[in-house]
Amino acid sequence: MEDQIINVLLRSTQLASMCVLLLSGAGYFASAHKYLELTTHFKLQYLIGSVGCLLVFIFFGSWPWAVCMLIGCFINLSALVPFYISSSRIRTGATRANFRVLLSNVNSLSTHYQALIDLVNEETPDVLIAQEVNNLWLSELKVVGNLLPHSVTVPRERGAGIALYSRIPLQQSEVVDPERTGRPSILAQLCVDERTISLLAIHPHAPVRRDHFEYRNRLLCAASSLARRMSAPKIVIGDFNCSMWSPYFSNFVRKAGLVDARKGFGVLPTWPTQMLLKPLLMIPIDHCLVSPDIKVVSIRTGRNIGSDHLPLIVELAIPKS
Repeated sequence: MEDQIINVLLRSTQLASMCVLLLSGAGYFASAHKYLELTTHFKLQYLIGSVGCLLVFIFFGSWPWAVCMLIGCFINLSALVPFYISSSRIRTGATRANFRVLLSNVNSLSTHYQALIDLVNEETPDVLIAQEVNNLWLSELKVVGNLLPHSVTVPRERGAGIALYSRIPLQQSEVVDPERTGRPSILAQLCVDERTISLLAIHPHAPVRRDHFEYRNRLLCAASSLARRMSAPKIVIGDFNCSMWSPYFSNFVRKAGLVDARKGFGVLPTWPTQMLLKPLLMIPIDHCLVSPDIKVVSIRTGRNIGSDHLPLIVELAIPKS
């Protein structure tokens, strides 16, 4: 009986390890199909699965399978480790932040208005980017005007709404739809310590349907061209609806000439907050990217405010002119 239980356990672990290896490798062909691209977002989960299977194989002395899972661990560790290694070009402990941005996808179906208002009052950001805002949300968020009196708001009822609230006067602001995908973005300029910075807030479609998958990729492509033309220092921020391991995200970063603010601060999963065992089952789809002349002092997730996304709080050091 005991031998049968061990045999079932080993066979189940072998099956699980094969799935983990296949999914880990599928991401390298992500540009070929929508479903292959979806496999790129779960590097942390694949690593956890690889380590679990590895321990089982070591315990039972199944060495060929253990070697296979070491490969799985290496594949996924190589994707995760760069986000835990500090880069002196980006992260400088002695640098004092002079610009704080709070990003929050509020979830248009949520009614936890006060939770976001309380977070804004606690964090006192220079800029708040709120996404999925509708008319009800904008009505409730009027109170943040006491702290952030300058704003650009574009309400939508089906998740495409976006708003920018700023403590600093906006030199320029524009609502843009770079690829006419029905997802408005906000392009703004403001002055921080006598230096004009460019800020682009975007929110591509969630790639649930095939057309939305294409809309997301088209918007990322168009936004990368727009970001490249923006004057530095510059920031691009928003819910990208993809993780940093997606080839579409990588292409965006490369074409825009930006740096991922997460580098050196960890993976920082942001979605979905409803998952059990979070953050082990959450993925990072809310992002902040900066031009290389901006130093990232810190980036962290905020507490749960009743949305399916955690807020993202970024502290930056903007170089003086």
